[in-house]
Amino acid sequence: EDAKKLIMDMGYNEDEADYLTTYESYKKDKGLQDLLLKNIQSRFEGNLLSEAETRERLNTINLSGNHIEILIDKWKINRFEDMKIPSKADLGKFFSPKWWYFYCAK
Repeated sequence: EDAKKLIMDMGYNEDEADYLTTYESYKKDKGLQDLLLKNIQSRFEGNLLSEAETRERLNTINLSGNHIEILIDKWKINRFEDMKIPSKADLGKFFSPKWWYFYCAK
């Protein structure tokens, strides 16, 4: 109410003052929601959260079910795109003679 009164003292009418205070509140809430979304995304893509936990956290920030589905699908794609292909050296270690000996001995 103090902010609204100050805005009205600057010459704005009551409707304009309401709009400006509501808009500033929205921007603050939107910034917090974006921060939470980035945090949830990085945890999901880093395999620190399961899909169920991710859905639960997204529900707490009041996203629609359709929006949650889209985000989860997008993040699953990102998770697979970031997978590292083994190098030649990694493959050489994996297929070393010792490994083959233990594998074939069974």
